[in-house]
Amino acid sequence: MQSEQMKNRDKRTRLMSELLNNIKSIKLYAWEDSFIRRVLTVRNEQELKMLRKIGVTTAVSTTLWTGIPLLVAFGSFATAAYTGERPLTADVIFPCIALFNLLQFPLAMFASITSQLVEAAVAVTRIRKFLLSEELQNDARIVDLREVAEGDTVLEVKGADFKWSRTAEVPTLEQIDLTVRKGELIGVLGRVGSGKTSLLSAVVGEMIREDGVVKINGRIAYAPQNPWIMNATIRENILFSHRYDEEFYNLVLDACALRPDLALFNDGDLTEVGEKGITLSGGQRARISLARTVYARADLYLLDDPLAAVDAHVARHVFDRVIGPNGLLAGKARLHVTNSVAYLDQHDSIMMIRRGIILETGTYTEIVADPSKELAKLIANHKKGNSSAGASRTQSGTATPVNPPDELQQSTSASGTTLATSIPTPTKEKALVKSQRRPSVLSIRSQQRLRAQLHAEAGTDQKLEHREQGNVKLSVYKRYFEASSKLGVLAYILCMVAQQGCSILSNVALKMWGNHNQDAGGNSSVGYFLVLYGSLALASALFSFVASVLQWVFCAIKSARSLHDAMLLAVVRAPLSFFEQTPMGRIMNLFSRDQTMLVVS
Repeated sequence: MQSEQMKNRDKRTRLMSELLNNIKSIKLYAWEDSFIRRVLTVRNEQELKMLRKIGVTTAVSTTLWTGIPLLVAFGSFATAAYTGERPLTADVIFPCIALFNLLQFPLAMFASITSQLVEAAVAVTRIRKFLLSEELQNDARIVDLREVAEGDTVLEVKGADFKWSRTAEVPTLEQIDLTVRKGELIGVLGRVGSGKTSLLSAVVGEMIREDGVVKINGRIAYAPQNPWIMNATIRENILFSHRYDEEFYNLVLDACALRPDLALFNDGDLTEVGEKGITLSGGQRARISLARTVYARADLYLLDDPLAAVDAHVARHVFDRVIGPNGLLAGKARLHVTNSVAYLDQHDSIMMIRRGIILETGTYTEIVADPSKELAKLIANHKKGNSSAGASRTQSGTATPVNPPDELQQSTSASGTTLATSIPTPTKEKALVKSQRRPSVLSIRSQQRLRAQLHAEAGTDQKLEHREQGNVKLSVYKRYFEASSKLGVLAYILCMVAQQGCSILSNVALKMWGNHNQDAGGNSSVGYFLVLYGSLALASALFSFVASVLQWVFCAIKSARSLHDAMLLAVVRAPLSFFEQTPMGRIMNLFSRDQTMLVVS
C-alpha cells in the first residue's frame, strides 16, 4: 500500500508541476477548472482513498501491537493465580505491570517503523535506478584546454557516428566530418528533425560516440534552442558565476540588443526574472541566453538558432553585432545552426544536414555556383521571394526603410526622454580585445556576497518565504480543526477519554484484587477479577482502535482534503503576478512535502 501511495503522490506531483509550468497558457485558454478537476481526481479518488486504507491498517496493527502487553499481563496473572501458591498482592502485581508496560512502547513503534521501512525501500529502489542509469561516455571527446591561436583548429570531427542510447540500432548521426578553425563561422542548415541540434549535443558530449574521433581545443560555450533561465536577476543570468567586467558587460548588452528591454524594467538588469524567466518574453529569454554565452568568452561557440525567437530587425542587429564577421565573436570559432538563409553569405562555410548525414557542404560562392544543389535552390527561392515582396511594396507605395542596427541602441520612453546606452559605442578592435580575455570564475563565497549586494541595490519583487518560530499558535490549531469534521474531533476526544478511563479502571481492578487476596491470605475470586480486568483491558484496546480510525478518517484525512482543495483553488485563481514573485519550487513544496507532513504529523 505504501508503494502504491507513493505512485499516487508522484502522479499528483507531476500534474501540479505541469499545471504550474504552463500556468500562462492555462489562464489564457481558461483551462483552470479542467486542471483543477484532474488534480482533485488523483488527490481525492486515488491518494486519499489509499490513505484511508493505510489509516485503517495502521490502526489495526497499532492496536494489536499495543494489546500484546495487555494479553501477556492477563495470561501471566491467570497462570499465577491458578498454579502459583503465593497470593497475587499489590507488591507482586504492579511491578509486573511496570515490566509489561516497558514492552508497550517498542511494540507500538514497530508498526510505524515497518511503514517507514517500506517507504525507505521504495525510495532506495528509485535512487538505485537513477544511480545505475546509463552514464555519459567519458571518452566521447578529446578535450584540450590550451590557448588557441588564430587559424588553429578548435573542433575536429572525423568519420564519427553518434547515438542517443547505446541500445539504439541505427545511429542518429552518421559519418560526420567537420573541421572548425578559430575565426571561422560555420552555418548548419536542415529541416526540422534532421539532426542539427543533435550535432551540437554530440560536440557537447551528450551523445554516445560509436565510431570516429572528436577533438576539441579550448573552451566551449553553448546557447541552446530552448533558453535556460535561472530564478535570479538578469545580470546574474548573464554573468553566470563569472566576475563582473563592467566594460565588457555593457558591450554584450548592446550587442545583444538588451538595452531597450532593460529600460522597460524599473530595476534594469537587477530585475528578478522569476522561475524559468516567466516575466520575460521568448525573445528576451533567447537574447539573455545568448548574452550569457557571449560573456563566457570561450573558444568555440555552439549557437542553436538563437535568432529564431526575435524579430527580423533585432535578428539583423544581433547577427551583425554578435555572430557575424564584424560581431563580438568575430575572432572565435562559431558553429551556427539556423533555419534562415538570409545570412548565409556571411558564413565562411555552410553545411546541410538531412537524416543525420551531412548532405552538402561548401562556401556560399561554391554552393550558389551549382544550381543543382538543394541548398542552392533554397537560396535562389529566398532571393526570388525577397525581390517579389520588395516589388510589391514599391508598387503599393508602402515601402518603409529598415532601421539600421545602430538605432536599436536607443529607445524613447513615454515621456519622450531618449534612453541611450550608458557608454559610448566601442571600436571593433577594442570589442575584439575584450572578447578574447579569459573570464575568471567567482568563488562560492564571492557569488553569495555579490548576490547579497545586488539584492541590496535593487528592491526585488520576489517575496521571501515567511517562517514562524517558537510555539505553534492557537489560530493554527483552530484552522486545522475547522477544516476537519467537528463531530469526528468530538468523537475522537471522547474515545481517548474512554480509553484512558478503561486503562485506569483496569489498574484499579488489579489493586482491588490484590487487596482482596491479601485480606483472604490466598488467591480467591480469581474468575471474577480476571473477567473484570480482561473486560476493561479489552475495552481500552477497542477504544484505542476506534480513536485511531477516527483520527485518520474523520480528522487527518478530511482536514488534509479541505486544506489542499482550498490551497489549490487559491493558487490556480491567483494572478500571474503571484507566479512571477513566487519561486515554483516553493509552491511545489507546499503541495508535496507539506501535504504529506499535514497527514503524517
